[in-house]
Amino acid sequence: MFRKILILAAMAMVGGALPLWAASPTVDPVPSARQALPELPVTWDHVPYERMKRNYPTVAKQRNQPGSVLVSCDWDDKGRVTECEMIRETPEGLGFGTATLELMKAATVKSKVAGEPLVAGKGLKLFVKWEQ
Repeated sequence: MFRKILILAAMAMVGGALPLWAASPTVDPVPSARQALPELPVTWDHVPYERMKRNYPTVAKQRNQPGSVLVSCDWDDKGRVTECEMIRETPEGLGFGTATLELMKAATVKSKVAGEPLVAGKGLKLFVKWEQ
C-alpha cells in the first residue's frame, strides 16, 4: 500500500531556512528563496502534515512519483493562513500544487516574539516535499 510518507519542509526566511519536522527529518534547501527576503515578523505555528497521506495526488500515487512545492502565503491578525500562491511545483501537472494549497488552508502562523501581537501580512514561504 503506502510506504511511510517522509515530510520535508523548509521555511524560507531571512538568511536561512528553518526546518519544520513531521517524520524522518531531512531539509532540502531552497537557495533561490533564501536570498534577499524581507524579514517577516511571523513563523509557522502549525502545518497539517498529518493530512498529507490522504491528500497525496492520485496519479502521482499510482506512479509512485514524489514531488515538491514552494508556496508563499498570506495570514490575518489571528494567525490564520488566508491565501497561498504556488511559486514552483515539481513535477508539474501531477497535482502536488493543488494538494499543497489544500493543505495550507488549515495552516497557522504565530509571532516570532512571544507575547507580541500578530499583525496581518504576506509572503511567508514554505517548501513541501511529497514522498510515499
